[in-house]
Amino acid sequence: MSKTDTKQPSSSLLLRLPPELLTRFKSLVPVRQRTSVISSLVEIEVQRRERELEKVARQVEADDVLNEEMSEWDTTVADGIEEHVPTYAETR
Repeated sequence: MSKTDTKQPSSSLLLRLPPELLTRFKSLVPVRQRTSVISSLVEIEVQRRERELEKVARQVEADDVLNEEMSEWDTTVADGIEEHVPTYAETR
């Protein structure tokens, strides 16, 4: 089953489009296909951005200079200093 399968539970999203684009979209895409068309387009864009993010992450991982600098911070991991993040009850 694909990520954009209409049998999966769905959530609503309000989109604002330029009037001329909306008019063209409505004239070309039948009412019963609009959700799946938009879902497919969003899926394509999300996948593209995920690939780009993965590419950047691989570049960071392969950056020897950055990794050397980051490894210098490893000595602070066990320094006994831990940041306390207050719970919701503590902030009231």
